[in-house]
Amino acid sequence: MWTRVRRRGAVEEGRRWERESPVECGQRAAVHYEWLCGVWPCFRIPVCSAPSSPRISMLTASLRVASDHCRLALNVVHALQSEYDGPPPKTRFPEDVDVVLASDLVFTLLGVLNGVKIAPDDLLRSQLAQHLVDYFQANAKELGLAAVSSMYLGDDGLPKLKVVSSRGLTPDSELRRVHVTLVGIDLNYVWRTNSDSTSNSLVHPFSTHLSLPFKILLDNVICRLVKWQLVRRYPLIFGPWCQQLHIERPYFDQIFRSILAIIARSPNPSFRKKCNRMLQTMQERHSTSFTAAAASLATYFGSSEDSHEMDEDSEYPVLTDEEAFSLSMEIRYRTCLRRPQFKVLPAALHPED
Repeated sequence: MWTRVRRRGAVEEGRRWERESPVECGQRAAVHYEWLCGVWPCFRIPVCSAPSSPRISMLTASLRVASDHCRLALNVVHALQSEYDGPPPKTRFPEDVDVVLASDLVFTLLGVLNGVKIAPDDLLRSQLAQHLVDYFQANAKELGLAAVSSMYLGDDGLPKLKVVSSRGLTPDSELRRVHVTLVGIDLNYVWRTNSDSTSNSLVHPFSTHLSLPFKILLDNVICRLVKWQLVRRYPLIFGPWCQQLHIERPYFDQIFRSILAIIARSPNPSFRKKCNRMLQTMQERHSTSFTAAAASLATYFGSSEDSHEMDEDSEYPVLTDEEAFSLSMEIRYRTCLRRPQFKVLPAALHPED
């Protein structure tokens, strides 16, 4: 029966990291191809175009599901841009370091069927590729996406999908916190089927008409991708929690100006002195948190020497009273407002389904 679906492993099973040098950055597939595609590479192709910064970290995860007749492993590669060199350890990413989006996010697709790589043109025409577009379009509002593109072939000849954040986030638009930048996500669909399920050459996971047994498995992994690999991993980029924070931010400045007016009108010098001391304490605490976050990020990427140099030589941002207060309000929002569990809507059915 095709209706029985089994999950194998944790959501982030198979996580591992690897650092790229500037030379390796343009040929990312050669570094990860064996794991990503499930086959040994016979030639090198870039999974996605190299960003301007050569310091790219790659976090990999695998989402797996199986039925009686086939198995699907969705291998995910998150490309993060940071300021540090060195291989990161296999530990949890620092909680005091933000992950932000610098531009439109591009997803790059690859496919493998029974150990054979799928041609980019065939993958582009497949309903599997359209399935991802449908999922993002169905959940665009909840994810905070202003636009979802159609599938297209990028400059590297691989199928791509671009999503545009409704918030227009860039690191410069955020309050000054230690952060890394999400620059791209690569998705590779690795299918294993038995002879019965693909006996018809027109019926396979990468055909132009996706059969229901394959779609059941595909719905399973894409739902988990959106819920755990996007919303849960990047709360400042995807989901209603960050959208609400974006709505609340302008009020932080208004609250500060109101408090500042109260301080200025107060005839009590002791009250004014106490308020100014509290604002100064906010600045000092933020400065301490900047130091700790930068040190933990450098240590995470194995740059212990950079961490020691940073403590001695780096200049941390000096916040104004208004910035310190706004940042304190944002931290209060993050720590006190629980993130709701994201509910993924199914992709809309097309007539050919």
